[in-house]
Amino acid sequence: MARSEAVVGLLAALALAACTDSLSGRKPDGDAGAGGATADLGFGGTPMVDIGTGGAPVADAQVGPPPGDAAVTPPPGDASVKPDGSNVRPTDALPTDDAAVVNPPDPDAAVVDPPDPDAVPAGDAAAGDAVVVNPPDAVFAGDAVVVNPPDPDAVPAGDAVVVNPPDPDAVVGDAAIVNPPDPDAAVVDPPDPPAVDPAGAGPLGSRAAQVRLELPGGGIFPRRVDVFVHRPNDPAGAPYPLIVLSHGFQLAGDDYTSYAERWASHGFVVVAATYDGGLSTRTHAELAEDFVSMVDWTLAQNADPGADLFHWVDPEHIGAAGHSRGGKQSFFGALVDARVDAVFGLDPVDSGPPFGGNARDYPSLAPERMGELHIPIAVVGSERGPQGAVPCAPGDDNWDEYYNAANSPAYAWLIAGSGHMDFQDACGLACLACTGGDDPGFTREFSRTTSTAFFRYFLYGEAAYGPWLDGPAALADARVEVLSK
Repeated sequence: MARSEAVVGLLAALALAACTDSLSGRKPDGDAGAGGATADLGFGGTPMVDIGTGGAPVADAQVGPPPGDAAVTPPPGDASVKPDGSNVRPTDALPTDDAAVVNPPDPDAAVVDPPDPDAVPAGDAAAGDAVVVNPPDAVFAGDAVVVNPPDPDAVPAGDAVVVNPPDPDAVVGDAAIVNPPDPDAAVVDPPDPPAVDPAGAGPLGSRAAQVRLELPGGGIFPRRVDVFVHRPNDPAGAPYPLIVLSHGFQLAGDDYTSYAERWASHGFVVVAATYDGGLSTRTHAELAEDFVSMVDWTLAQNADPGADLFHWVDPEHIGAAGHSRGGKQSFFGALVDARVDAVFGLDPVDSGPPFGGNARDYPSLAPERMGELHIPIAVVGSERGPQGAVPCAPGDDNWDEYYNAANSPAYAWLIAGSGHMDFQDACGLACLACTGGDDPGFTREFSRTTSTAFFRYFLYGEAAYGPWLDGPAALADARVEVLSK
């Protein structure tokens, strides 16, 4: 529990200044980078300074909720219905208060409350003749086969009729068409939209900004942290799900810029803070508190009309992601904050600090507490993390402990020949403590692609991204072992 951060901490402490300079000035190897200047904006304020875009710029705007569901295309062809009427869904086909005419074949069918003088009384109705009814919802007397709305705006489609929508293009509920064209057919929801390939920048582009915040935990001195905010370059599509990205031990929030840009371009707002560094480190319990503080801050900005993030974030869909110690921070954050809906760990490590620590400040989560999480989780593991004189990801504290103890749904991918420090965009002296991998570029790209698909699947509910999790796309490279449950 105490060895994985030892060598990393000692080397980083010796080279803190040089490492800090090298980290802050790098350009990642991922999607379109963020350029431009950064600025210290003071402490606790809401403004952010734009530090570049990953796509064509668009004007900032205050954005309300996204437009409603798209209309469903009716099934083509000549329509009919089962004799028992079971293919007609009354909850979907909703007529207005206008009278609707049905054609019950049963001579005993009764007239229900005709509301206008043109209604045909029950006594005058013959078997098979049309009978006027006034249902509060769609009513099917006996084996009703045709709904005949009196509104001229109702749109017929062959024998199938749209039940009195307010305009010709309107569709009520999941589907407003009755009488599907095949006696055995059922009215179904529209198919999911096709997935946008997560292996590359998404269609929305991305833009980045930086803000310095004061967070709790500084003692007598203010504790100030830099926060990097990435969002889609498309205000009109807001609000977007939120991802809180946490860095590894002796690393920084902007060491994972390529991940944040990829996620933003595919429709997420991403916040990544640098919580500590050098000889000043936070306990794991404190990092869990920091995670909650970042969620609180982001949602406060989202609700503030004067803030740059006003109405950008969907507070009902929040994900957590992190590397190494940041992976544990993400799982710990989800354990203490029920707002988190999904967690993605990049070679997460459960170990404590170099020189020990108590169970209150550095509690073990895997396997002890993983059973408390009932949300989707995923981890990418490095094959060489457990290697070396002082492993950076010890075998009894690494990714497979998280996966094995997790509830379903859970996913894991082990990359052959990969090292623990292959996941961040670039690495300074701290990375010399860990055994390197054969192809860090592949490890990063696989992780960016898979994490994008994971969050689209579980934060957007788009099953079309399943092939990148445990289907053909995930299995395409022999270097990757895929596990799921």
